[in-house]
Amino acid sequence: MINKVVSFVILMTLAVQGQESKLNRYEISVNFGVAGNFFVDYGQSQSNGSVGSQNYYNKNFIGTIGGFELILHLKDKKQSIGLSFDRQLNYGKKNIAYDSDNIHVKVIDFKLRHLNEMLGIFL
Repeated sequence: MINKVVSFVILMTLAVQGQESKLNRYEISVNFGVAGNFFVDYGQSQSNGSVGSQNYYNKNFIGTIGGFELILHLKDKKQSIGLSFDRQLNYGKKNIAYDSDNIHVKVIDFKLRHLNEMLGIFL
């Protein structure tokens, strides 16, 4: 999916390079920043109710987001159509240690990743 979107942006950029008079009809913008995600279960209990077992799925509420927009203006910039793509990432890092009579388990820097990809088409 990402390869198709990048290929589309490169194709559109190459298509407008030779047309200097129509270049002002196209607009490309890139964004990157900080974002919060309420669907990553941050701050909830790790226990699932069973004795000695835990769930390790919590990620950080604060993550990063980045994307771009490609806009084609029609009729003196009063109308436009466009395509936007954004990707948001939230990470969680866990250190797990479990000791039993005959079992010793230790996992260091176990990383979880939550990825959201958003594609928008607007008229």
